[in-house]
Order: sequence, then structure tokens, then C-alpha cells
Amino acid sequence: MTEKNGTANFDSYADGWAQMMITIWKEKMRSYGIGITGALESSLQTEVARQAGGNTAKIRHFFLYYGIYAARGVGREFKEGRYGRLDFTPKRKPKPWLYGKYWHSKQKLAAEMIAQTGSFYLVSLSEVFTGKP
Repeated sequence: MTEKNGTANFDSYADGWAQMMITIWKEKMRSYGIGITGALESSLQTEVARQAGGNTAKIRHFFLYYGIYAARGVGREFKEGRYGRLDFTPKRKPKPWLYGKYWHSKQKLAAEMIAQTGSFYLVSLSEVFTGKP
């Protein structure tokens, strides 16, 4: 990949963004006290898929599925209630480690993709009309 076609700059931006989201999520998990065992935090992974031309095609994040339940506060605490009966009262609260910052950052990434793609397009168009690479 060369700077001439503009993909190297965007690829490094996409890779950095994907890793930044994992760092943010880990910090959020720690602040909410999620994951005593550390399994959810250590399951966070990212994959940046590229097209044949080298342009970024898709950014994916992976983590254990129960992280979604922790974020939404779904589940019940089981404890023994009065007269030896189990108490199934919902007591968990949402711990929104996943959503807020992600959607905002995703919008910033989209804006950067548009800006960089537009710049690359204008340079390419200029080269076509002027005949100079």
C-alpha cells in the first residue's frame, strides 16, 4: 500500500479506531465492575477486513455474548427468601459499557471515511483530466 492511492492513511486510521474501541470498552467494564473473572474483557477482539485493492471493507468486533446482557442489566439474582422459598426479584441494573461511546465513535469514523475517500476521488479525477500521475 502506498500513500499515493490514499489507502495507507485510511488503513492505519481504521486499525487504530478498532483498537481504540477495545480500549474504551475495557475501561468502561472496569468502571462498572463487570467481569470478575476477566473472561469478557479478555474475549474482546477486532478484525479489519480489506478488499482486494487494499481498501478497508469491514471492521468487526467480537466478545462473549453475555456482555450484551450485562450492558442491558438482564438477569435475576437467586437467593433464599422467606419461608425457604427462592426469591426471583430482578435486582440487576444496566451497565452500559457497550453502546454510548460506540455509536458516537462510529459516526466519527464514517465522517473520516467520507473525507478520505472524497480526497482520494478528487486526486484521481484530477489525474484523469490533467494526465499527470
